[in-house]
Amino acid sequence: MSSSPPSSPDPRSHVPDGDPSLVGDVTRFLDLASHGDLEALGRAFVALRGQLHSAASSAMRKHSKEDTLQPTALMNEAYIKAAESCAARGDDHGAKWTDRQHFVKAQVETMKNLLVDSARRRSALRRGGGTVQAILSEHGLDPASPVDDTLFINDACEELARRHPKAAELAELHYFGNFTWSEAAALMDLSDRQRKALRKLADAWFAVQLAESDESDRAS
Repeated sequence: MSSSPPSSPDPRSHVPDGDPSLVGDVTRFLDLASHGDLEALGRAFVALRGQLHSAASSAMRKHSKEDTLQPTALMNEAYIKAAESCAARGDDHGAKWTDRQHFVKAQVETMKNLLVDSARRRSALRRGGGTVQAILSEHGLDPASPVDDTLFINDACEELARRHPKAAELAELHYFGNFTWSEAAALMDLSDRQRKALRKLADAWFAVQLAESDESDRAS
């Protein structure tokens, strides 16, 4: 009688609760997780839970005012995506998180994608929100101009990424990840000079996109 193949572990049973004392071992945990170790992935998540929850809270506050998803749920959904990848790929095709910066950036990207998917499912055509209104003000445009936060920033970053990928990554970490420009640059291992140059590129790009959006809305 042949035995059934072992089932993959359910990643939802591995959502951890927290232990900041593990921070010093994050790189080791991520190396193990890259080879299919779900327990190690959970420990890395535990160590970075505060930072990830802050990013999730900011993303919900700024980009998803109509969404009923809570920050903890968003953070855990992003973790579950990572755990599913870890469990499915196993030893030969690990997710390859190299260090804390890489993992945090990957989780912020996943949270952003979850919110964007949610916004697109709702066909979020109604506009207005804190983050984009702040960007409008920064560039001397009308803060009352109707712009949808999540979809606008995502689409603008995607377009920017085709021209200047690092500038787009910096902007995504800042606007979606609740990082200051300096913190985002540190996650990307950028020098201060590089940060300033890339931020100028991102600011210029957003100014153009916002101006075009504002002009389009007035014409419609």
